Amino acid sequence: MSKKEEPPHNVLQLHGGGTLVLSEVIKCAILEMTTGKRINDLFQTTIADSGGAFIRLCMERLSAADLLAKFITTMENIFPSRRFYLDQSFSKKPKRFDNSFLINQMKDLLQDLTFKDFKGNLFVGAHQHGRGAISFEKLTMINGQTDYKIASYPSYKPASPNTPLSIIAQMSCTVPGLYDERSLTYPEYADGTYLDAISNQEPAPILSRIKSNNPDWTIFFLQIGHIENKDIVSTLFEKSVVASTVQNLYPKYITHHSHSAHLVGALRILGEDHSGNIRSLTTHVSKNFSPVNTSADQLTEVAIITLADIEARKEEYEAIALRLNSNQPLCMSVEQAIAQLKVMLDPMMKKRTIFLSKNEVPPTAFPSPHVVWAETGRLYKPAYALGRLTNAFQKYLVANNIDICSAFHGAYEYGLKRFLPSPHHQIEPQ
Repeated sequence: MSKKEEPPHNVLQLHGGGTLVLSEVIKCAILEMTTGKRINDLFQTTIADSGGAFIRLCMERLSAADLLAKFITTMENIFPSRRFYLDQSFSKKPKRFDNSFLINQMKDLLQDLTFKDFKGNLFVGAHQHGRGAISFEKLTMINGQTDYKIASYPSYKPASPNTPLSIIAQMSCTVPGLYDERSLTYPEYADGTYLDAISNQEPAPILSRIKSNNPDWTIFFLQIGHIENKDIVSTLFEKSVVASTVQNLYPKYITHHSHSAHLVGALRILGEDHSGNIRSLTTHVSKNFSPVNTSADQLTEVAIITLADIEARKEEYEAIALRLNSNQPLCMSVEQAIAQLKVMLDPMMKKRTIFLSKNEVPPTAFPSPHVVWAETGRLYKPAYALGRLTNAFQKYLVANNIDICSAFHGAYEYGLKRFLPSPHHQIEPQ
């Protein structure tokens, strides 16, 4: 194959972020639905850590849409809740979160898949208790030879191609001191009971290795990204050190900075002339989201914001999908993919309750509201009638430009004059 005919080499980066990786799964689902291809067919190399590694490894078995449904329905059991962390703060002896459900889910999803079964190159960052950062690496060279490595300073030793992907997923996304003390049942990784995700999985050295492997490749680097607070720096200036610490803002700033630094690192390797080959789909909002919040409220809001961001950037998503699909026609538009995802996600979202009469039409919204037809429920009729009366009263005040404060003040003045003695009236002493 000549230099001009060399196919592009697509590199995917997925970050960790606890429950916020839901946003990344939604974005992956959009790319799969528009191209008609699985993520492991669209990208030749994956760079991932923590929750990002977990969802990418699961996508070897499931489509992103199927994983999305699985992730939402099991999230409360996979991740510790805010109540758990609150109990941790006030308990004399820190409690351990039972991660057996997470381990069983990974085994159930990944089954007998091993390192050698993973499609494409893989670089997963993790942390081994007592030994520091480690990295699982799988890289197929231009001569067809595949190297499997475990990098842990000062050693850089071969890894077994038969390493279960469930073990790699477990080592990438568990947290030291949080889970029960269990061995990994895999002797090759002794001392790996307590593990921590390394969120700073720097892509620059990995891109450098890929580029040196075949200098003729055109590398396209896509950082999916989840949700980040775009105002995190100004927020830190506005709040005190204590408030910032309590709200866990400093780690959020470090994450925000490191993710943008990854793009700079990619630019350094690929060069300024190829800056168009470096893209990020991170969603930036003016709000802090918690990676340990498993509530239905945050889940719903993350889904709404992510889909709204995709819709606002639909031209960008379609351009990326076309590029990943080798400029072949797409299976559906981004708008169609969003519509299908909304239908699928709607039953899993938290609903707001609204009261409607039989002649009213429910609003079309995502998520759809929980409608209570007032005429059909005796218990709802008084509340419904009161709500309708209040609404009609508000409309009357606005339509007639009535200042209700002035009206109450006038009534108060009238009452003083009508029922209290005049200041000019002298009350004779008894």
